[in-house]
Amino acid sequence: IATVLVPASEGLFRYYERHGYQTLFHIKEYKFSCQEVQEEFQEVYAASLRDEHVKDEVTLLEVSNEEYKRIRDLHFEGPGFVKWSKAEIAYAIKENALLGGNTKKVVVKHHEDILMYYIDNETLVVKETTLKSKRILPVLKEIAIRLGCDSVSVRTANNHLKEGSLRPFGMIFGLEATAELNNAYLNL
Repeated sequence: IATVLVPASEGLFRYYERHGYQTLFHIKEYKFSCQEVQEEFQEVYAASLRDEHVKDEVTLLEVSNEEYKRIRDLHFEGPGFVKWSKAEIAYAIKENALLGGNTKKVVVKHHEDILMYYIDNETLVVKETTLKSKRILPVLKEIAIRLGCDSVSVRTANNHLKEGSLRPFGMIFGLEATAELNNAYLNL
Protein backbone atom coordinates (compact mmCIF):
# COMPACT_ATOMS: atom_id res chain seq x y z
CA ILE A 1 0.00 0.00 0.00
CA ALA A 2 1.26 3.44 -0.94
CA THR A 3 0.46 6.90 0.38
CA VAL A 4 0.12 9.79 -2.06
CA LEU A 5 0.08 13.51 -1.22
CA VAL A 6 0.24 16.86 -3.01
CA PRO A 7 2.48 19.30 -1.09
CA ALA A 8 1.35 22.93 -1.27
CA SER A 9 4.85 24.43 -1.49
CA GLU A 10 8.47 23.68 -2.38
CA GLY A 11 9.31 23.65 1.32
CA LEU A 12 6.76 20.89 1.94
CA PHE A 13 8.28 18.82 -0.89
CA ARG A 14 11.62 19.02 0.96
CA TYR A 15 9.96 18.24 4.31
CA TYR A 16 8.22 15.12 3.05
CA GLU A 17 11.33 14.00 1.18
CA ARG A 18 13.19 13.94 4.52
CA HIS A 19 10.45 11.61 5.77
CA GLY A 20 10.82 9.08 2.96
CA TYR A 21 8.44 10.40 0.29
CA GLN A 22 9.59 10.58 -3.33
CA THR A 23 8.42 13.05 -5.96
CA LEU A 24 6.72 10.91 -8.57
CA PHE A 25 3.96 13.01 -10.12
CA HIS A 26 4.68 16.00 -12.36
CA ILE A 27 2.43 18.23 -14.42
CA LYS A 28 3.14 20.35 -17.48
CA GLU A 29 1.90 23.93 -17.30
CA TYR A 30 1.52 26.06 -20.39
CA LYS A 31 0.12 29.55 -20.83
CA PHE A 32 -0.71 31.20 -24.14
CA SER A 33 -2.73 34.07 -25.54
CA CYS A 34 -5.42 33.29 -28.08
CA GLN A 35 -3.57 35.56 -30.53
CA GLU A 36 -0.33 33.62 -29.99
CA VAL A 37 -1.99 30.35 -31.00
CA GLN A 38 -3.22 31.87 -34.24
CA GLU A 39 0.17 33.30 -35.17
CA GLU A 40 2.71 30.79 -33.87
CA PHE A 41 1.11 27.34 -33.82
CA GLN A 42 -1.03 27.28 -36.96
CA GLU A 43 1.18 24.69 -38.68
CA VAL A 44 0.77 22.05 -35.95
CA TYR A 45 -3.00 21.79 -36.38
CA ALA A 46 -4.42 18.97 -38.44
CA ALA A 47 -5.92 20.37 -41.66
CA SER A 48 -9.45 19.70 -40.46
CA LEU A 49 -8.83 21.66 -37.26
CA ARG A 50 -7.54 24.91 -38.71
CA ASP A 51 -8.98 28.01 -37.05
CA GLU A 52 -11.58 28.65 -39.72
CA HIS A 53 -13.13 25.20 -39.12
CA VAL A 54 -12.60 24.48 -35.43
CA LYS A 55 -15.35 26.76 -34.13
CA ASP A 56 -17.96 24.70 -36.02
CA GLU A 57 -16.55 21.40 -34.80
CA VAL A 58 -16.29 22.02 -31.04
CA THR A 59 -19.32 21.15 -28.92
CA LEU A 60 -19.42 21.59 -25.14
CA LEU A 61 -21.87 19.30 -23.34
CA GLU A 62 -22.77 18.54 -19.76
CA VAL A 63 -20.88 15.52 -18.42
CA SER A 64 -21.94 13.16 -15.66
CA ASN A 65 -19.52 11.99 -12.99
CA GLU A 66 -19.59 8.50 -14.53
CA GLU A 67 -18.83 9.80 -18.05
CA TYR A 68 -16.00 11.96 -16.72
CA LYS A 69 -14.48 8.97 -14.93
CA ARG A 70 -14.85 6.68 -17.98
CA ILE A 71 -13.22 9.14 -20.40
CA ARG A 72 -10.49 10.05 -17.89
CA ASP A 73 -9.64 6.42 -17.08
CA LEU A 74 -9.45 5.42 -20.76
CA HIS A 75 -7.22 8.37 -21.63
CA PHE A 76 -4.71 8.22 -18.77
CA GLU A 77 -4.58 4.45 -18.12
CA GLY A 78 -1.02 3.23 -17.74
CA PRO A 79 1.76 2.66 -15.22
CA GLY A 80 1.57 5.22 -12.43
CA PHE A 81 -1.93 6.49 -13.24
CA VAL A 82 -3.92 7.12 -10.07
CA LYS A 83 -7.48 6.03 -10.79
CA TRP A 84 -9.99 8.03 -8.79
CA SER A 85 -13.22 6.45 -7.53
CA LYS A 86 -16.65 7.72 -8.66
CA ALA A 87 -17.10 9.43 -5.28
CA GLU A 88 -13.70 11.18 -5.57
CA ILE A 89 -14.49 12.35 -9.11
CA ALA A 90 -17.90 13.63 -7.93
CA TYR A 91 -16.17 15.53 -5.11
CA ALA A 92 -13.59 17.11 -7.46
CA ILE A 93 -16.32 18.22 -9.89
CA LYS A 94 -18.45 19.63 -7.06
CA GLU A 95 -15.49 21.44 -5.49
CA ASN A 96 -14.57 22.96 -8.86
CA ALA A 97 -18.18 24.17 -9.29
CA LEU A 98 -18.27 25.65 -5.77
CA LEU A 99 -15.15 27.65 -6.65
CA GLY A 100 -16.84 29.01 -9.79
CA GLY A 101 -15.53 26.43 -12.25
CA ASN A 102 -17.19 24.15 -14.73
CA THR A 103 -16.72 20.63 -16.04
CA LYS A 104 -17.74 19.68 -19.58
CA LYS A 105 -17.53 16.99 -22.19
CA VAL A 106 -15.85 18.33 -25.33
CA VAL A 107 -16.84 16.72 -28.61
CA VAL A 108 -14.69 17.37 -31.68
CA LYS A 109 -15.41 15.33 -34.82
CA HIS A 110 -17.05 12.52 -32.76
CA HIS A 111 -14.12 12.35 -30.31
CA GLU A 112 -15.18 12.77 -26.67
CA ASP A 113 -12.87 14.44 -24.20
CA ILE A 114 -13.25 16.07 -20.80
CA LEU A 115 -12.46 19.55 -19.60
CA MET A 116 -12.37 20.87 -16.03
CA TYR A 117 -11.79 24.61 -15.87
CA TYR A 118 -12.47 27.96 -14.26
CA ILE A 119 -12.04 31.56 -15.43
CA ASP A 120 -9.67 33.98 -13.71
CA ASN A 121 -9.22 37.54 -15.03
CA GLU A 122 -10.17 36.68 -18.64
CA THR A 123 -7.94 33.59 -18.59
CA LEU A 124 -9.38 30.12 -19.15
CA VAL A 125 -7.61 28.04 -16.48
CA VAL A 126 -7.73 24.34 -17.40
CA LYS A 127 -7.25 22.06 -14.41
CA GLU A 128 -7.58 18.85 -16.43
CA THR A 129 -8.32 17.79 -19.99
CA THR A 130 -7.98 14.71 -22.15
CA LEU A 131 -7.77 16.69 -25.41
CA LYS A 132 -5.12 15.19 -27.68
CA SER A 133 -1.94 17.21 -28.16
CA LYS A 134 -2.74 18.06 -31.81
CA ARG A 135 -6.15 19.41 -30.79
CA ILE A 136 -5.46 21.04 -27.47
CA LEU A 137 -4.30 24.47 -28.68
CA PRO A 138 -6.97 25.25 -31.29
CA VAL A 139 -9.79 23.72 -29.25
CA LEU A 140 -8.88 25.53 -26.03
CA LYS A 141 -8.45 28.75 -28.00
CA GLU A 142 -11.97 28.37 -29.42
CA ILE A 143 -13.46 27.58 -26.00
CA ALA A 144 -11.63 30.52 -24.42
CA ILE A 145 -13.00 32.91 -27.04
CA ARG A 146 -16.54 31.55 -26.56
CA LEU A 147 -16.23 32.15 -22.82
CA GLY A 148 -14.93 35.71 -23.25
CA CYS A 149 -11.30 34.93 -22.39
CA ASP A 150 -8.22 36.20 -24.17
CA SER A 151 -5.70 33.68 -22.83
CA VAL A 152 -5.43 30.09 -21.62
CA SER A 153 -3.47 28.45 -18.82
CA VAL A 154 -3.50 24.67 -19.04
CA ARG A 155 -1.98 21.91 -16.95
CA THR A 156 -1.62 18.46 -18.42
CA ALA A 157 0.15 15.17 -17.90
CA ASN A 158 3.91 15.67 -18.13
CA ASN A 159 4.17 13.91 -21.51
CA HIS A 160 1.15 15.57 -23.13
CA LEU A 161 2.56 18.79 -24.64
CA LYS A 162 5.98 19.74 -25.95
CA GLU A 163 5.47 23.33 -24.81
CA GLY A 164 5.32 24.41 -21.20
CA SER A 165 7.17 23.95 -17.96
CA LEU A 166 7.30 20.80 -15.94
CA ARG A 167 6.80 21.07 -12.20
CA PRO A 168 6.54 18.62 -9.31
CA PHE A 169 2.95 17.92 -8.33
CA GLY A 170 2.73 14.93 -6.00
CA MET A 171 4.73 12.54 -3.85
CA ILE A 172 4.48 8.89 -2.92
CA PHE A 173 5.57 6.77 0.03
CA GLY A 174 5.63 2.98 0.04
CA LEU A 175 6.31 2.41 -3.64
CA GLU A 176 9.66 2.86 -5.34
CA ALA A 177 9.67 5.43 -8.15
CA THR A 178 11.02 3.55 -11.18
CA ALA A 179 11.65 4.49 -14.82
CA GLU A 180 8.42 2.67 -15.70
CA LEU A 181 6.55 5.30 -13.67
CA ASN A 182 8.13 8.34 -15.39
CA ASN A 183 4.75 9.41 -16.77
CA ALA A 184 2.78 8.82 -13.58
CA TYR A 185 -0.39 10.92 -13.44
CA LEU A 186 -2.40 12.10 -10.44
CA ASN A 187 -3.87 15.60 -11.08
CA LEU A 188 -7.29 16.83 -9.99
